[in-house]
Amino acid sequence: MPLAMLVAPPGDVRDAVGLFLAGLGWTTVPVPQAVEGLPERVAAVEPRLVAVDFRGDPDAALACAAALGGVAPDAAVFLLNVPEALRARIAAVAGAARVATAPGDLPRAPGVPGPPH
Repeated sequence: MPLAMLVAPPGDVRDAVGLFLAGLGWTTVPVPQAVEGLPERVAAVEPRLVAVDFRGDPDAALACAAALGGVAPDAAVFLLNVPEALRARIAAVAGAARVATAPGDLPRAPGVPGPPH
């Protein structure tokens, strides 16, 4: 079962991204958009993908992205809905994290067949 961790504020945003990831075959574990305890949560789940959504509090999301550096060595880290004003700062703090700007930027879960059409 390929696991994804979703760092996002609770509510409609987190639900929508979780459903999108499920459509790509990921089993999503949602966690709060807070740095406190994030490294421990990632270590406990060992996800293959971590998605950080910047809707809600962009500064909190940026701090979470920075805290993920080296914490999830086997996970691909994607940053979603990043405001244009933060793009330059992300390169400096988020390491290997990738900014996803389109739905096709996120990978399908390993072992999940492609869509039938």
